[in-house]
Amino acid sequence: MDTLIFAVILLSVWLTARGSRRRTVLSVWTVALCATLLLFIHHSATKLPLNF
Repeated sequence: MDTLIFAVILLSVWLTARGSRRRTVLSVWTVALCATLLLFIHHSATKLPLNF
């Protein structure tokens, strides 16, 4: 999952550098942000089983 999110972030950077339309860049960036936040919420909400 992390690899896919990183690929979407790189896609948004590539679109920005290429000079694509603003709406396209913002759409891809928003998708990357939502995916990153959802993954962060998932990781921060799960309890770590630290049984030694």
